[in-house]
Amino acid sequence: FPYTTLFRSLSGSVARGRVTFALPQSVLPSGNQFRAPFDIQQASGTVDWRNANDGWEVWSNGLNVQARALQVQGDFQYRHPVREEPRLDILAGIRLTNASDAWRYFPEPLMGKELVEYLTGALKGGHVDNATLVFAGNPSHFPFEHNEGQFQVWVPLRAATFEFEPGWPALSPLDIDLNFANNGLWMSAPSTQLGNVAGRNILAAIPD
Repeated sequence: FPYTTLFRSLSGSVARGRVTFALPQSVLPSGNQFRAPFDIQQASGTVDWRNANDGWEVWSNGLNVQARALQVQGDFQYRHPVREEPRLDILAGIRLTNASDAWRYFPEPLMGKELVEYLTGALKGGHVDNATLVFAGNPSHFPFEHNEGQFQVWVPLRAATFEFEPGWPALSPLDIDLNFANNGLWMSAPSTQLGNVAGRNILAAIPD
């Protein structure tokens, strides 16, 4: 796509500036971070930067990305001071219309291969409204095993089909809250159906 389509406006200098962009429907490579390329329907936002003797930073308020089965809206700020550790802050809201496509957006280097493979096989359907992502800290310290920062994704998955183990009967219909906290996953569901058996107050955890 032409740069005139991507960049709506660009102003400022090396010391201080702003770019406003609007990305049309595109397929972007995801490198080795994700298991599929990004099938972007549209993305838009404004990114600011500042570069001074004490360090540099880049931030954005109101980023909006719509991709296959996914919509993300949020803010971020990355600061790289000269005399202190860098810090990344992200706060985003997430909507997922088909949870069977969630595997496309699991960051494998952050979540770990085993957890990504487990969730890819377990999630057979459902939808998510108002999920929340929070990241706060130096990215090089992730997954914050000594509480140097915070990584949390709270996912209220609704009307889902969830297969806890291959070959087991699937839990369906299932309303379950998934709480990714640093390098662990906690799951809770008030009730579900396993075949002809009703389950109540289901709890499960993968602490690391």
